[in-house]
Amino acid sequence: DELRIDGLGEVSRLVIHNMYGQRVASVWTGTATSTAIEVSNLTQGTYVLTGYSAKGELLALSRFVKL
Repeated sequence: DELRIDGLGEVSRLVIHNMYGQRVASVWTGTATSTAIEVSNLTQGTYVLTGYSAKGELLALSRFVKL
């Protein structure tokens, strides 16, 4: 029910999209090195997690499955 992300580096914002491209969550991480995102409200399925810099540059992209 919680997605933990460590080693954020320069990532300042995390966004979760469903497979239809709809944004379902967004978290501002600022200068934190790790964070946790509550995903218990998401339905079962595959999601895309993207990480952006403070300037809006795409720095990371990953997929995860909510069971």
